[in-house]
Order: sequence, then structure tokens, then C-alpha cells
Amino acid sequence: RLIARDGVPLTHAELTEQDSRYRERVAQRQREQAARVDEDVRQREADEVRGRERRRRRVEDIVNVLQFTLEGRTVYEGVPAFIVSFVPKPDAKPATREGHTAVNFHGKIWIDEATSEVMQVEATSIADISFGYGLVARLGKGAQASMTRRQVAGDLWMPTRIAISGRGRALMFRTLVLDFELDWF
Repeated sequence: RLIARDGVPLTHAELTEQDSRYRERVAQRQREQAARVDEDVRQREADEVRGRERRRRRVEDIVNVLQFTLEGRTVYEGVPAFIVSFVPKPDAKPATREGHTAVNFHGKIWIDEATSEVMQVEATSIADISFGYGLVARLGKGAQASMTRRQVAGDLWMPTRIAISGRGRALMFRTLVLDFELDWF
């Protein structure tokens, strides 16, 4: 705050005017910051909506390219479960990368009867799976993938294990041996 100019103290009116201009600048900056925060919130919400929509389209595409058959009931690790098998539909036209990958697999799904949550998925590839038009990698027929999900708290289910194994080619010439397992606890 400027209180004197050339050794002469400022008048009360000049000090009041200076304080007023300062308060206006502070208020303007606060409004600008609030607008930026509001814009950030709107952008984050829009990104979340787009992300949910992309995930929904992926799941719908996978469901649309596979044919599901209820195999029966069983007890899976002490929990009553339904067994559902899946194979690709013969006329499937996938729209997403995940759908293109799903049409190369057949397998089984174990679903908890009480919660209708997927507990286990086991799948085997019925065709080669290409990445980057086969130039980056090609995973051969017979590759296996599995995912295990568990109830971790209340209604929350999370993956606890993912495993993928198979053989193929990387960069067209190199042998690719995939033996990947990821566990959460």
C-alpha cells in the first residue's frame, strides 16, 4: 500500500481509492479463479462422461459379438455359481478394438448366483490375434487368458488375478512367449 508520494502523505480519499482498486483487482482475480475451477470441474465431468460412454460401448460391443449359453449351475470355490459358455457369433461385426479381440476367443464364465457378479473368466483363442496389423505382434491360436474377481468390501468386486499365456511372433521375426500373471491382494 502506497502511503506517501515524494515524502507527502496521501490523503484519506487517495488511500480509500487505492484500497478500492485493490479490492476490485482481488475480486476480479477470485472471479477468474472460480471460473477456471468451474471450467476444470465441467471438463473433468465431461471427461468422466466420455470415459463411461467409451467403456459402455466396449462392453456392449463384446456382448454383441459373442454368443452366450447357460451351461448349468455349480459350486465355484464354495460359492453357488452359474456357468456360462461363450463363442463368437459367426456374423459378428465388432466396432471396437476389444470387440475385435473378443471374436478370437471362446471360453467359460462363472457368475455368483447371489450377486450376479462375474467371479471367473477363462478363455482360449481360436485364431491368431494380431497387434498392429501383425507387424508389432501376433499371438497364436491356443493362447489362454483368465481373470478372477472377488468381493472385496460390501458390493465392491475387483479383479484379484489376471493371467495370459501363449506363443506367437513379435516384430514378424522374433519368437514371442507370453506368460504373464498379475495378482492383487
